[in-house]
Amino acid sequence: MHTISNTSFSIAGIIIITIAVIKAPKQTTLLAKIERKSILYAVSTSICIVGYVVIFYICRLTKPTPVVLYNISMMFYLCHRYGPVILLLFLK
Repeated sequence: MHTISNTSFSIAGIIIITIAVIKAPKQTTLLAKIERKSILYAVSTSICIVGYVVIFYICRLTKPTPVVLYNISMMFYLCHRYGPVILLLFLK
């Protein structure tokens, strides 16, 4: 149940962030640069959650689980779990 809610919130987050980026004024201040990096952080995490769940469930729906799809879903999972830690180094 929590996987469905996490995926739903991630998709909603991507939509809200996209609308906010489109409507935001274009600025070149230091604060604007930090905000852009934070947006990148949020979008990448949301995309990884959605990618992991979708591909994982596709693997579970097929009888012989394709190893390639399972590996791709695990890569999304690893990027979701450990990617933010690595991204924080680059956001600073």
